Amino acid sequence: MKRKLSGNHLSAGISVSMVLFMLGLFALIFLQANSLLEYMREHINIIVELKRDTLPENREELEAYLQRSPYLKRGTLQYISREEAFRQMKEEYGKDIEVLKGINPMYDTYVFNVSAEYLDSTVLERMRTSLKSRFAFINDLYYQESLISLAAANLKKVGWGALGLGLLLAIVALLLIHNTIRLSLQENRFLIKNMQLVGASWDFISRPYLFKSALTGLISALIAIAALEFVRRSLIQQIPELAEVQNPSKILLIYGSLLIIGVLMYLLSTYWVVRKHLKMRVEDLY
Repeated sequence: MKRKLSGNHLSAGISVSMVLFMLGLFALIFLQANSLLEYMREHINIIVELKRDTLPENREELEAYLQRSPYLKRGTLQYISREEAFRQMKEEYGKDIEVLKGINPMYDTYVFNVSAEYLDSTVLERMRTSLKSRFAFINDLYYQESLISLAAANLKKVGWGALGLGLLLAIVALLLIHNTIRLSLQENRFLIKNMQLVGASWDFISRPYLFKSALTGLISALIAIAALEFVRRSLIQQIPELAEVQNPSKILLIYGSLLIIGVLMYLLSTYWVVRKHLKMRVEDLY
């Protein structure tokens, strides 16, 4: 019987580890959705197109102004001359560019990214108006407005979906743990009751069961955390860009939460089942 109970605990521990792993995975997706959104938003290019007759000193004035601007993400401002833009276009389109017969239709441009808090259609429109009124040699300012809205909407859906699935998995884990503990302690109900009848206190009776449950919950959570960390590091090795959206504090928060959840779910279920047997009358045990 002990072997059977040990098998039940082992099977439950593995199952709970899998559930906690999935719960942690969805939590990572949810908590880092904002980081991913911020990363995507801060990598959307803002393009300032200059008129053909813009003088070098005008460009220098504009560049100095942009460098001082609070909305500019530092280190992203770059100047692309019309010659360089035309060369890039020829490399991309090859022979298709021959229809232009050597005519360069490109403009001098400044390309930069803005901080995520400024990447809003209203703010960018004000930025466009302000720049065009301050610098007459600016032709226009361009940005991918639809991409901004689409990225935000999709990531919010992913985040809320991950949260919903995570809560569902937490309920599944709790039911799984509770049923396993209930079945295992069912065989010990006479031992629990006999200890109570000879004068053992409730705390004395409960202590070894609670300790074993806490240890099982801790081991299950550690297994889940190890698996999560392995998957996370493997993904970063395959997709190095993911390293830029990692948030160590949030990752530690998730791992710590999994430890607490794993231990608490086992402890609460064990406490409830043991207390239930202690409250039962002897005749009700049969």
